[in-house]
Amino acid sequence: MSQVFDIIEQINERVAEYAERIGRRAFTLSVSPRSYRRLIELKAQANAIGNLIIGCGPLEEFETVVGNLRIIIDETLADTDIALA
Repeated sequence: MSQVFDIIEQINERVAEYAERIGRRAFTLSVSPRSYRRLIELKAQANAIGNLIIGCGPLEEFETVVGNLRIIIDETLADTDIALA
């Protein structure tokens, strides 16, 4: 059985590793355009009321286990890769 890529889990793991390795939390999260779209889809699903999907606007911040990060779309990143700063 192949594993399904979970962008939220990946981000939270990388953010926690970054904080442990660097000694401070990250402030920006860079994602590929495809991952950015997936984050918007997940936000819309979380805000769904019955069949009505709300919250499809642009995503400027992302809430992680260590705090909110500003989102940057990086077209040079692979679809499942993220970068923190």
